[in-house]
Amino acid sequence: MNGTGDRERGYDEAILITNRADNHSIHHMLAGIHEGLLSIGIASRLCIVEPDGSDLGPFMELVAKAGPRTFLIDLNGKMRFESTKKLKKFSFLTDHPYALMEYILATPADGVLGCPDRTHLGFLGAIGDRHRAVFFPHAGPDPEPAPLAMEDRDIEALFMGRLETSPSIGGLRDGLAESPEIVRRIVTAAAEAAAESVPLYDALLMACERHSVDAGDFGLDGLTTAIGAASAWAEAHNRHKVLTSLGNVPVTLVGAVADGFFERPPANITFLGPRTFDECQDLMRRSKLIVNSVTVFPDGSHERIWYGMAKGCAIATDFSRFVAEDFTAGESILFWPEEGRGIAEMITAAVADPDRLREMAAAAGSVYAAKHTWRKRVRIIDEVLNG
Repeated sequence: MNGTGDRERGYDEAILITNRADNHSIHHMLAGIHEGLLSIGIASRLCIVEPDGSDLGPFMELVAKAGPRTFLIDLNGKMRFESTKKLKKFSFLTDHPYALMEYILATPADGVLGCPDRTHLGFLGAIGDRHRAVFFPHAGPDPEPAPLAMEDRDIEALFMGRLETSPSIGGLRDGLAESPEIVRRIVTAAAEAAAESVPLYDALLMACERHSVDAGDFGLDGLTTAIGAASAWAEAHNRHKVLTSLGNVPVTLVGAVADGFFERPPANITFLGPRTFDECQDLMRRSKLIVNSVTVFPDGSHERIWYGMAKGCAIATDFSRFVAEDFTAGESILFWPEEGRGIAEMITAAVADPDRLREMAAAAGSVYAAKHTWRKRVRIIDEVLNG
């Protein structure tokens, strides 16, 4: 039957489009959404094109032939060809909307935005965006059927992420040197609040109120620039705190590292530099613990934790209200303590007890398989378009 339950679907065909980006997870995520749509009976066609667009022909043919029951899915609103505007569009925003405003503003009025964090919905509402927006968290692939046993994994802890912004408050202020003093104070205060898990837009509003400034005076461009600076510093600060607080636990680190990010590179970290996402997944399969730190999802999640769970890893990450709804600290997940000493104690104890890591990964894996794969997540899209 062409429908969900006893309801007939108005949209039962999908065209998915993004660029190939081997050093990122984006086309892997879209492939996961594609497989999920197929699993619920939606005829999905996946188009992953080269960055230069040289192989767009098949996608354009699909668009030309598309009927009224076909919808389009893109990532971050980046598909803006005139010929695609006849199609209902669902855009999965993989990051905070502040970083994607150019594409959001160009999205057709009837387009739907999928946000990976609940607080992002509030931001879009506050700036007056009129698109329908829904909570669409990151997810991951089906769990691997025979993950490597914990005792056979040779990587104690794996961190994946860029370390390219100065984590020092002085570095933040230097980067704002061309801005008026009041702006420097507001952005600095917002960054410090964001580092304590206050949602980015809320952090900026609080800082504006403290300095008797109307946030509207920033204008949209100024607002997104200010949030971007606060976000970059907060994430760098928290990543630096975590990575310099792990004691003697051996850490394998994937990602670009700016000169000066560490005053002295920690002796316990092995730096691999950038790797493709396929290589990252192979590293996950060999890892006991995923060390994760992302600041922009205080009520959402990053895909790294889900891909790690799919590979049988235990997870240590920032606290998220959304994640905490299904996962229990100390039993199925580890959330970072506020103090560096607590981080060292927690991680040292965890990696010293492989039985506990095994139990934690198993507990997380069962919940993950039941609720957080792409196969489960795509039901949100189906409900939005066909509910």
